Amino acid sequence: YSMEWSAFSIDTMLQIQGPSDLVQAYPNPFNKETVVFWNQDTDQEISLGIHDMLGREVKSLVNGMMSAGQHFAIWDATSRGSTPVSSGVYILWARFRNSQHSVKLVVAR
Repeated sequence: YSMEWSAFSIDTMLQIQGPSDLVQAYPNPFNKETVVFWNQDTDQEISLGIHDMLGREVKSLVNGMMSAGQHFAIWDATSRGSTPVSSGVYILWARFRNSQHSVKLVVAR
């Protein structure tokens, strides 16, 4: 991927220390792609999926066992079939062993 970043880079994001399962996305709002990043303190099965406002899954980003540590995934604003999604609000659902989180994502084309 070729991404342009402001002074706030992936390196900066990955140095952010927070509670296990902290989930954030940058940039947001975005046009072409956003980076979803999280921290987990134990090896565990996780699921990260993008959903529309009706709750339908648009795309799965991660689904499986991940090791402890800091991770990131890129959503390129496409659906499962690699079709670009429309401008609007989407929800990232992150499910961990003992918690789940949601992050509002805004695609602005």
